[in-house]
Amino acid sequence: MKKLSKLVLLIACIASSAFSIENLSIGGRASGNFNLIWGENSRDGAYGFGFNIGGAALYEINSMIQINPELTFAYRNHSFSSEVDLGLASSSADITITFLNIDFPILARLQVIQPVFFEIGPLVSLNLSTSYFYEQKSSSSLTFTNEGDIEEPSLIEFGLVFGVGKKLDIGTGLDVNFRFILGLTNTYKDSLDNNIYQVITGTTDRDNKSMMFQLGATYWFL
Repeated sequence: MKKLSKLVLLIACIASSAFSIENLSIGGRASGNFNLIWGENSRDGAYGFGFNIGGAALYEINSMIQINPELTFAYRNHSFSSEVDLGLASSSADITITFLNIDFPILARLQVIQPVFFEIGPLVSLNLSTSYFYEQKSSSSLTFTNEGDIEEPSLIEFGLVFGVGKKLDIGTGLDVNFRFILGLTNTYKDSLDNNIYQVITGTTDRDNKSMMFQLGATYWFL
């Protein structure tokens, strides 16, 4: 029992010495996003905007490699138009899909050329809410609006993050960066045409994977 206690103590000492608090920075992060969707049979012309806000940590392994996990609240949307021929009449709709998510990227930061750095890593995004709003117009000039929750959103979305940034000597430290984020999984099942037009318009499977261009900044206050 004493030997086991000594072993546990030794491991704890090694871990604490390896993970020095002096190498850890804590900060706040905010970013703006330009959102697209991609994939097979995805909606043409769909785009939107959003933002992230939350916290970040940076652990320095050595002068060239750091680990950068973040936890942020994410708001994003995309809008597109839909049109269907109902035989004697036609109808169209302008549709906006809105997401509320919690984003958790874990990035490896490579500091090859000071003060420029490169980022790469996975993103896990937890969906809190997915809703829609549409304005429908018929050929007879009637207009209808409606809103509600998407019936089958994906609870978890996975993606990849690629970025480049620069460290600025402002206050206790400010990083600005640009990121390209490629979603690898669908965000929701698209059956909106059937819901909007109240007819069966087909069973086309549509991919709704996210693609984002993100401009952000992190201020390191600890």
